[in-house]
Amino acid sequence: MMTSSPNLFCWRKGICAFATSVVAFFCFMHAAAIAQETVALNASISPATPQPGETVTLRISNDNASAEALYFYGAEITYDAARFSFEGITAGDLMGENALEIADELDENTLGASVVRTSGSGAGTGTLAVLEFIARPDAAEGDATFSFSNNDVRDTAGQSIAAAAPQPAEIVIAEGESFTV
Repeated sequence: MMTSSPNLFCWRKGICAFATSVVAFFCFMHAAAIAQETVALNASISPATPQPGETVTLRISNDNASAEALYFYGAEITYDAARFSFEGITAGDLMGENALEIADELDENTLGASVVRTSGSGAGTGTLAVLEFIARPDAAEGDATFSFSNNDVRDTAGQSIAAAAPQPAEIVIAEGESFTV
């Protein structure tokens, strides 16, 4: 009959503690890797030189092909409300078919906008949100900028995903045509 000595028991206990520590370390590293996931936000605007009265489309997209578990995007968008009027928001392809979207004026020149999936999660590159504005009929010609602040990107567990704000989208309002009656 084999008996365990106290030293052998301590040695086995030490191996178990070491193995538990290794497993915990790798679980922590995996969780940290997920938490450090980033999206590469990009804003594009078209047309680049609208005329007064023309619709302007602002697309917010993710350019990081390895991004996973995208579930929510929200931001504040600052623009010149004297030159543009906000018309609406539509969820992009990364947000799925039944996504919810909401946008409203926070103050005279700032719009709060967000989109959220209703199931599953988005992965890879694609569009998060599409916002439409109209260049006001009396919009002065020249440069205009749409800038972003308070960007918030979340995964399916509600955890924040690192994302730098998109670079401001710049546009030039062209001289409008005038008619004499």
